[in-house]
Amino acid sequence: MAVRSVALLRWSRTRNAISMVYALDARVVTRVCRYDDVDFLELEARYGAALLERITAQLAMMEAIPFFGLAPEVVELREASAYFTPRFAALWRRVWEGVGGQWRYEHDRAGYAPRVIVSGSPREATPIHIGDGGDALAFCGGGKDSLAAITLLQRARMPFATFAYSHADYGDPAMQHALIDSLLDAAHVARRHRMRAEDDFDERAALVCAETPISLFYALPLMLQHGHRTLILGNERSADAPNLVWNGEPVNHQWGKSTEAEVLLDAYLRDELIADGAYVSILKPLYDAAIVRILRGAEEAVRKTHSCNVAKPWCLRCAKCAYVFLQLNAFLDVDGMFARDILAMPENERWFRELLGIDAHKPFECVGDADEARLAFALCRRKGLGGEVAQRLADALPPIDVDALLARYLDVGDTSRLPAAVRALLTAADASEPRASHPALRR
Repeated sequence: MAVRSVALLRWSRTRNAISMVYALDARVVTRVCRYDDVDFLELEARYGAALLERITAQLAMMEAIPFFGLAPEVVELREASAYFTPRFAALWRRVWEGVGGQWRYEHDRAGYAPRVIVSGSPREATPIHIGDGGDALAFCGGGKDSLAAITLLQRARMPFATFAYSHADYGDPAMQHALIDSLLDAAHVARRHRMRAEDDFDERAALVCAETPISLFYALPLMLQHGHRTLILGNERSADAPNLVWNGEPVNHQWGKSTEAEVLLDAYLRDELIADGAYVSILKPLYDAAIVRILRGAEEAVRKTHSCNVAKPWCLRCAKCAYVFLQLNAFLDVDGMFARDILAMPENERWFRELLGIDAHKPFECVGDADEARLAFALCRRKGLGGEVAQRLADALPPIDVDALLARYLDVGDTSRLPAAVRALLTAADASEPRASHPALRR
């Protein structure tokens, strides 16, 4: 499906929901965000309608970015133009450039961007202060990274609540929240917030995924309602690495989880919306080997995680399932978590060849680089996993120096952006010990 124009027709709020309506040429599409514990009428009384209008309009403009996958010539912002400030416009365009790299590569559309039609001059505004108090708000999508971030917060004794949202891309909302709730039960998390993102657009494969940057705007009503000042993410260090370079452009499936995206969104939050807010990933200094090692001793909770984007909790036949299988089995005792030895399944050999850097480029999924996968692969083979498929893969690889790769991928990177309690936890090793011996990683 292709369209000539995408127009943001209107947006509105009820007591517990935000609605956004778009025109894709003549077709009208509605998106709705429904919150369990946000009262927009109370928020307007507390903060004023102008702030709520700005937040809602900017969320609606961010939610237009996925429709760029329909290759519109123009995007009409109409009444939302009043909130398309120079600072927001710069963020919005950079988000499209970052998340759209994969789409441009796959459709051979180097440099594509729709023409933006605005009406009138934007209204500048001053960010508000929430003030002292309020626990951190940790995003929880239900995967190992969410669990590791929660575990670090608990070990650092940093008070927090979780935020889980279901999304139309991932199937039945009740199923999504039930899976996440089972993980949070196992992790002993009491304070939880939920939101459901719904729409009536059924050609989902055509859309561009901009979910991670958009999710900052999902969280804003919860920050205002409950006084959460710090938004905690679980985005890993390897999210900074592109899948490939095409026409001189780094193409990164995970750009929305990158340090660049995090810093941009954090600065926008502070400078334009909530001056005493923060947006930070506490896993950003860590690669997957270190992240999974945090979960040693928490295997029962790990068994409640899910990461597949094809069929939750696990389809057993995609690159994401293949990669997570490697990482969890390399460092943890998770026998029986997956219904089959994914590494031994011939239909997955293609994914492992790409993950291990034998063929093509890193798969377009949230996965680590080839050396990260090779380290986990070698450790899985030591456990006897993979059978004939693993042997063929090993025959196609150069020798793997497990000790050197462990030292590299257990190293802790820059912690300067982290909350002090988490930073102290990750840098608490004795100076005489190697970096891989940090207490947070060896439990």
